[in-house]
Amino acid sequence: MSGVVARPRFVRALGAQRRANVMRVAARREGAASSSSSSVVDVERAGVNFGTTSRLTAGLGTALASAAILAAVAACEPALADTGLETGLEEAFPKFEVTFLGQKFNHRNLVELLVLGQTIGFVGASVTGNALRKQKREVEALNEKLTRVSKELRKQTRAQRKKLRTSDPHDDNGSSQRKEELLGLLKRGKQALRESHGTVARECFSGAMGLLEDVGNELESPWRAKRKALRGLGAASAALGDHRQALEYMYQVVQISEKNADMTGLGDAYGVIADLLTEMGDYQEAGQFYDRYIDTMNKS
Repeated sequence: MSGVVARPRFVRALGAQRRANVMRVAARREGAASSSSSSVVDVERAGVNFGTTSRLTAGLGTALASAAILAAVAACEPALADTGLETGLEEAFPKFEVTFLGQKFNHRNLVELLVLGQTIGFVGASVTGNALRKQKREVEALNEKLTRVSKELRKQTRAQRKKLRTSDPHDDNGSSQRKEELLGLLKRGKQALRESHGTVARECFSGAMGLLEDVGNELESPWRAKRKALRGLGAASAALGDHRQALEYMYQVVQISEKNADMTGLGDAYGVIADLLTEMGDYQEAGQFYDRYIDTMNKS
């Protein structure tokens, strides 16, 4: 019977899923605005993500501006009266009433409202423009990062396909009944993942983790079997929608890979963690783990 593989596989599903996540990150950051640009990631539409914050900030800014204008007008009235300038203004711009929507208004009040409205517009445009420029820079940086991830994914997929054609030099063979049961559970768990049976896969990998305590000393590389079981538990948890639990399993995979200096397993774990964070909507941290994934793959 074939033994425990040297590194986590699920190659076809992993490559397709990660490519989809790369595109999903870019698409989610674009937002739901008008399609006025033909770039890979429409940085102008991405500003919609800042829409609510920008409107709140603009509203606060305009309220402060309005209060300042009204305070200035109120403060100027006594001074104008003392200097006689107010009389000059009255002579130059005599008051008269106009009818608007069936109501009578003083024309000077209308002019003041017009100036106030323009001031509000300028303040809102300034705040929104700054937010859009900041978001544009962030999206451009993310787009560059995702492009590099996509290239590395294609390289890794080609390399893994070649390795799958060769035999695994780290197979753990033995005649122990419990060992055979362990290997069978790992194999059935992997098959269940391929068939999208998350519950069955989790049961298989959980059983394998229990058997490792009894037959670990019969294996050539017990840590490889444990890592594969944890990797499978992470994939099963993700398939069942429990992404936080999946992250906990994958962090254990990272620890095992680092302890045994297995760069291939470490890179795979970084990539899976980045995929999980993408599914959870944590794009900033996902980008950091994609960076680690790329660096590790370049070193391995």
